[in-house]
Amino acid sequence: MKAGEILIKYRKNQGMTVAKFAELLGVSQVFLTHLEHDKRKISENLFERLAEFLSDEEIKDLREAEKLKDIPKDIAEKLEKLEVENKNLKEKILNIDPRIGELDKRGLNQYEKAMNEASMFFNDEGIDEEDKQKLLLALNEVFFRSKEINKKKYAHKNKKNSVKDK
Repeated sequence: MKAGEILIKYRKNQGMTVAKFAELLGVSQVFLTHLEHDKRKISENLFERLAEFLSDEEIKDLREAEKLKDIPKDIAEKLEKLEVENKNLKEKILNIDPRIGELDKRGLNQYEKAMNEASMFFNDEGIDEEDKQKLLLALNEVFFRSKEINKKKYAHKNKKNSVKDK
């Protein structure tokens, strides 16, 4: 997501106008509009003011988006394309496997990390979409099988420990 999109999303979720948000940030409406259209960069001073309003996660995303402004345009376009492809593949998997929705926050972070790292190996234009989907589905199944094995393993260990304690 681009920096401007993050700012617009926050402002609209709060039901604020450009004028109101600009006033709260201590900037002009024109400047805020330029930020929202990714025409200007966010200064460190403005990041500090934004931190009073946005969540830590939103600030982190905003900083990452700002870094992308320094990347050459062709590389940034490829990165955006890959992000969209990854998002589409993840959405397809979410629709296919309801177990993902049952994961707690830690499990979901593990899942996302595993899938993101794995997808980097086959996320090029030489592999067709169908093969990418098959690979992600296979990785998805491996992830959940390993979670189940670990669950049984630790349940067994905990059972042994509770018997020893008695």
